[in-house]
Amino acid sequence: MREDPAVSEHFVSFAGGLARAALAEREGRYEAAVGELLRASELAERGAGRTEIAQVKVALGQVQWARGRRQEARQLAREARESLNHARDPGRVADWLGRLEHRVQTREPALVGAGGAEALSDSELAVLRLLPGPLSNREIGEQLFISVNTVKTHLRNIYAKLGSSSREQAVGRARELGLL
Repeated sequence: MREDPAVSEHFVSFAGGLARAALAEREGRYEAAVGELLRASELAERGAGRTEIAQVKVALGQVQWARGRRQEARQLAREARESLNHARDPGRVADWLGRLEHRVQTREPALVGAGGAEALSDSELAVLRLLPGPLSNREIGEQLFISVNTVKTHLRNIYAKLGSSSREQAVGRARELGLL
């Protein structure tokens, strides 16, 4: 069945892109999520309100942060704030933006453990965020545009810093620490 361009090109179709992006992000498919969000942004700019435009920017900022693209995430948070500052009723988007702003204001990677434990690098955090999903090491490398050997190096570092010896333990420990 062919999509009707009158529907698929209408600005309200941005909402479907948000949903598809959220699913892709949950599955660790960040490139797909970015693609969906860029399309959603394009559609929203055609006539959606300031709140909806900000919502897309917040979602894209969250994905970019998860990918280790800190500057892009910060810029998207600023753009979303500017949009919401002129919105009549920001609704729940203001809460989502607040969480993103809190995250992007943190300059240093999260500390792990107690008493001066070593911090995870941005690259290690990007790998860590993909661990709960179904991706193999090779697929994680493809998502992040790094080699499988680099993924393995990051995993060794993550395991050492989190005091774990397996993917499952690392994910559990990261959740305890609020890194996931």
